[in-house]
Amino acid sequence: MSDCVRSANYAASRELLACGLRVTRSHLGEINAALLGYATYAALLQEAKDPAHRFCLDDADVIVLDRVFGATRAGELHQELGTAKINQVVGACSLALARSFDDKAFFDSVDELFDNWVEYQIASTVIHAEDLDPRLARVLGAPACDGVWHASGPLWQVRDEWVIETKGTICEADDDGAEIYGGAKLAWQGRMVFHKAGRAGLIVDTLGASCQPVS
Repeated sequence: MSDCVRSANYAASRELLACGLRVTRSHLGEINAALLGYATYAALLQEAKDPAHRFCLDDADVIVLDRVFGATRAGELHQELGTAKINQVVGACSLALARSFDDKAFFDSVDELFDNWVEYQIASTVIHAEDLDPRLARVLGAPACDGVWHASGPLWQVRDEWVIETKGTICEADDDGAEIYGGAKLAWQGRMVFHKAGRAGLIVDTLGASCQPVS
């Protein structure tokens, strides 16, 4: 993990320098550590060596950055920079981290994780739910999420297991959107359970969904 972060520090430094912004690699290391959920770069290195943690960031399937914490840390280290330049520094760090951890799904926030990945994964599981009548499954339309999700805790603070849940409805329809099977409507619930891998890393453990008719 430290090699990936060091690589990101170097890449961000070069990109910012090309734009006329000089930020030391030590400061970029602190900002990148904050983006990954750590208070300091030293804390990131210490946790990576701690055998008490089952997984580390290198094991993650998904990485979710804490852009707010990263921007706060950048502002603390470079109070002379305005908001626009702080955002430029954080953006360069985020891009450098994404390229450094290029074998993982990468998101800039939990909202982006849900909107661009979790919602699709759960909705895709709904039509295979064990309690869904297979006769009805053949004519169901696409599951519609209500757009609201709930997590078991702040992602970067939870250490072992993180859960995200959502719900929605699904209606049967033909290609024209007309009801064709008695106007059935189902309510569904879905959840994804993750192992934590570092502060910002996630490993998918279980994915499940259930359905029930709406009267």
